[in-house]
Amino acid sequence: MAKYDKAFMEGQVALVFFHDKPAFFIRIENIEPDQKKGWWHVNFITLSIPISQMTWILSDDQIRGDDFTMQGNPIRLERVEAPHDRFDQPEKEPLEPPTREKSVSNQANIVSLFGDEEEE
Repeated sequence: MAKYDKAFMEGQVALVFFHDKPAFFIRIENIEPDQKKGWWHVNFITLSIPISQMTWILSDDQIRGDDFTMQGNPIRLERVEAPHDRFDQPEKEPLEPPTREKSVSNQANIVSLFGDEEEE
């Protein structure tokens, strides 16, 4: 049984495993309760080409990552976490936008992309 504190939420990205192998990524768009207690309509888009929309009806445990089957094929959803080390860097001082005087140099060279010499 899956932990109840790890339920998927709208906007999250998950990896779908098919026969215990990574198959495709999804982004969960909407989760609505089913008429049957303990079941949910999970609307998502596939993050593949072509993008497609799907709705799966999953139980409380399946929406938390437990294995399930579709037409006898084992499937599992696994949460995708962004690597935090890239985003947890200390803040740097903001750069000042260049002023007109600083950004234009009197010694700039003009290079033609077509090999033509500049006429004066």
